[in-house]
Amino acid sequence: MSSYLELRQKSMQKNTAGICAILNNIINLCMFHVDKYENNNIFIYNEELFELFDFPLNDDNKSNYFDIEKDFLLSNFTTVSAHQAFNPIENAKRLKIFKTFFRFKNLTYLESLQRNFLSTKVVGLHLRGTDKKNEITPPNLSKIFYEIEKILNNNLAQKIFLSTDDHKLLNLASAEFNENLIFFEDSIMSNNSKPIHFGEFRSQSNLQVIRDCFILSYCPYFFYSFSNVSQFALMLGLDNRQKVFCNNLL
Repeated sequence: MSSYLELRQKSMQKNTAGICAILNNIINLCMFHVDKYENNNIFIYNEELFELFDFPLNDDNKSNYFDIEKDFLLSNFTTVSAHQAFNPIENAKRLKIFKTFFRFKNLTYLESLQRNFLSTKVVGLHLRGTDKKNEITPPNLSKIFYEIEKILNNNLAQKIFLSTDDHKLLNLASAEFNENLIFFEDSIMSNNSKPIHFGEFRSQSNLQVIRDCFILSYCPYFFYSFSNVSQFALMLGLDNRQKVFCNNLL
């Protein structure tokens, strides 16, 4: 059986979901197909993802492919808790799927950023703000910063790479870590607690969040949030980690 994946559900359109939510759900659909049919015959279609990735197994004819999305939604495949979504066994399966079906379109550029940003050992920190605070309890920044300070004081890392969508969180982290904090200065961030990924700069924001995830995936210490961005970064860097910390559990 061959499957056609598009994500037509309303909750996964670009006016309702961020790019990493769409990406993670496509990966879930791929895993569902592979588990069910034991083959890699999948045609992936998503215009936003086409800007970020190549799909080496796509061919030019999707007419003979089965639309598996309804079957997927009727299954229990997606009913996992936040804790399960971030566990190493689950992420190992997802990483294998990702490497099979996806190729970074701008890999040379991403690798050059990784070499520049991670010339020393770096703590990765993803802090999701804006609308996320309406979904889960905001993390305790004091505890997060305390744990990061312990890593720095023990000379296990020298810098902190911050990925965030909220300028307020950037200011708080900058005040705490000063010159030890690094981040992409051209990153689009919210100044009014409203999500940035539904605005006019979505395409640019998509590129930036994938860039952040790539850098986070190479940080040996990673403080992650219950977020699709963290989930993708955690999966992507599964083989590069020394230790991970869940911001929402500190």
